[in-house]
Amino acid sequence: MAPLFFFGLMSGTTTCSRINFPDYIHMQKIKKISVAKFLTSNTLDSQFHLPLSEQAYQEYLGLQELIQNIQVQEDSKDSWHYMWGNSTYSSSKFYNFPYKHVSPPAPFLWIWQSKCCNKLRVFTWLLLMDRLNTRNILKRKKHKLEGNNYNCVLCNHNVEETALHLFFTCPFSQACWQHLGVQWNLAMDFFHMLLHAKEGFSNPFFMEVFIISAWQIWKQRNNFIFSRGQPSFLAWKTGFIDEARLQVHRIVSRRVAGSEIGEELAAEQGNWEEEDEHERSS
Repeated sequence: MAPLFFFGLMSGTTTCSRINFPDYIHMQKIKKISVAKFLTSNTLDSQFHLPLSEQAYQEYLGLQELIQNIQVQEDSKDSWHYMWGNSTYSSSKFYNFPYKHVSPPAPFLWIWQSKCCNKLRVFTWLLLMDRLNTRNILKRKKHKLEGNNYNCVLCNHNVEETALHLFFTCPFSQACWQHLGVQWNLAMDFFHMLLHAKEGFSNPFFMEVFIISAWQIWKQRNNFIFSRGQPSFLAWKTGFIDEARLQVHRIVSRRVAGSEIGEELAAEQGNWEEEDEHERSS
């Protein structure tokens, strides 16, 4: 038998006896008693050490009011029903229950629905949450940089490196997006801007392209900061194609639902590679 009301759903009300009834719980004679047994022998002298304090007695009356509509069959055992409305427990149901009324912006859902690897998806989540360690974030964290220079390293416009500038308004990034055919309406709210760009993109794998492109922009930025080379459009493009090739292989080899996206991405990747070869030869 389960302990009396330690945590459960009773008549649509969640209760925990140690929290809601802290005084009377210490006066119980039987610490572990079923709901049915408690209801069928519900007298003060049989259930509690007397006398009860005034506060404990008021808590007892409150419990009586709480359970008065519960119907009990003497021959049946107690059954547990979770807050989500059935007797089946799963960690996902437990986790999702507090957030069932929360509706995150659609781009956050696109991240986890994309076919990219987890490393790139986590990176994109940090980008959308404005948690990437851009120079602006380092400044906000009171991190001192050499020369007190917090400007973008991908352009010479002397603009502080925020995530919005680095990935969307920097001339270097804009050239990358233009090459891919992604158009940003910077006058819009950030998440509406992403939605508008997705609607205007000509292929169904917008999020995969966005994730890979942003990742390669971030790598170009880091390569310069950590003395691994000068940022260039050609290096970004080569890195993008190489990463797209890896992600396409992962999508097709797993044969997951939506692998047609992988096939279309593979075809588009072939077009990018042909363009790249043409540019190199010319």
